[in-house]
Amino acid sequence: MPEQITLRRSKRALAAGFGALLLLIIAVTLLGMSAIYAVDQRMEALLPIATVGVLALVFGAIVATLVIRQSVRDEDALYRGKELAVEEIAQQLTWESTHDALTGRINRREFERRLGGLIESARTGTRLHAIMYMDIDNLRAVNDTCGHIAGDELLRQAAIVVQDSMRGSDTLARLGADEFGGLLESCPLDQAVRIANGVREAVRDFRFIWKDKVFGVSISIGLVTIDDASVNVAGVLAMADATCREAKSRGRDRVQVYTPPENPADELGGEMQMVSQINHAFDLGNFRLYRQKIIALGADDADQPHYEILVRMVDHAGNLIPPSGFMPAAERYNLLSSIERWVISSLVEFAHQQCEDGAITNGKSALTSAFYAVNLSGVSINDASFIDFLRELLTRYKLPRGLLCFEVTETTAISNLTKAAELIREVKAMGCRFALDDFGIGMSSFAYLKYLPVDYIKIDGVFIRDMARDPMDHAIVEAINRIAHILKLKTVAEYVEDETTLDLLRALKVDYAQGYFIAEPEELSGTAGAGLAGVKTA
Repeated sequence: MPEQITLRRSKRALAAGFGALLLLIIAVTLLGMSAIYAVDQRMEALLPIATVGVLALVFGAIVATLVIRQSVRDEDALYRGKELAVEEIAQQLTWESTHDALTGRINRREFERRLGGLIESARTGTRLHAIMYMDIDNLRAVNDTCGHIAGDELLRQAAIVVQDSMRGSDTLARLGADEFGGLLESCPLDQAVRIANGVREAVRDFRFIWKDKVFGVSISIGLVTIDDASVNVAGVLAMADATCREAKSRGRDRVQVYTPPENPADELGGEMQMVSQINHAFDLGNFRLYRQKIIALGADDADQPHYEILVRMVDHAGNLIPPSGFMPAAERYNLLSSIERWVISSLVEFAHQQCEDGAITNGKSALTSAFYAVNLSGVSINDASFIDFLRELLTRYKLPRGLLCFEVTETTAISNLTKAAELIREVKAMGCRFALDDFGIGMSSFAYLKYLPVDYIKIDGVFIRDMARDPMDHAIVEAINRIAHILKLKTVAEYVEDETTLDLLRALKVDYAQGYFIAEPEELSGTAGAGLAGVKTA
């Protein structure tokens, strides 16, 4: 490129020189003609004509010199301008190859390059670094309700909030659709935890406004130390990603610090052993259904049965394992959907038998005030075959309308807003009810209710436990209950553990209450091994 520009520059200068030379030739010609003319006129007019010729010669020489100089200056300016243009294009291409166009932060490739440098410095020196793997919890809800243009704007604004909460020497990158990465150079773990919590709190306080809608935003952060034990970029990123997912699974809006297992082989072996026990539970009928009573605080349906259905598993030694002991392994190894289908099938068969025995009144067309509530995970919400499974089951076993109630956590519903709304509408069309569980953790929760046609709101137990001692918790419970009633929804208070709390809930006119003070879970008789027919276990 520079050689071509130089060649063109030389050609233009040469052309300008020829033009000036032509003027000089014309001047010399005029001088010669004047001399000839002077001789022919016997020297009478020699002096004035010679003078004209000399002036023409001098003028031609001056013009030629000026033309050549100006041509060279023009060519130099043109050349310098083109050099600058080429340099700017090269700089722009370099920036685009290392940065995310939407947020202006560095991209994943550049992030990995810088991470590699920190890993190398940690191995060869004494400095500690840290990596934050961050996930915006509410992006899908914004995309579903306002469109992807709004989602892009949320990412741009969130990137600014996160960057402003980090140190000037820290690096922020966009790693994926709703994922960001932070590199904290020369940062011990305690300082990294403070920075990560500062980021989390700043994002939680941030409000995203789009037209007439206001969204609360939260972020889940996985924090991993970079030290002399860090092997490579892929390994560190995998640990950070897994730690971030753990933060999301534990309720979101939190910082999860990676803790290496004492013996990774034992940890993996224990998990695989649990998978084996889950498969044996299917084969041997070792799942058990339990129910916990929910009481009506009003007089309307106090005599009707209301329960939440829970599942337990019996291990090889005959011990009863709670869901927290086997559900994580079931989800990781794609067994969760099968467990949920077993629970639903067993419950429907049990409820049908209760109706046959007259324990539950089957009003055929009327909506019953009794209900059995069963939890539904995001796995089933995103399972395209779940609706067909449920329709076939309810066609085989006729139940009173409204007796079967599905619960989905607020976090799960918001994370799968469009599919959750579609599922709720289809399930309600089959005569089932729907409840939004763990409600109130995100105080922008009410913004989503117009998209989720639920029947019940279960107020999260974190507000119920201390409402007798904490005025703020009491005010939150009161507000949730009041707004729910305005929306014609009924409320259920979870984790009621003493009589004082129960009296406060009655005073607030909360509709239902549930907790160990009211009743402990009891086994649902006649459901062991039930509902396994047609349920796939892998």
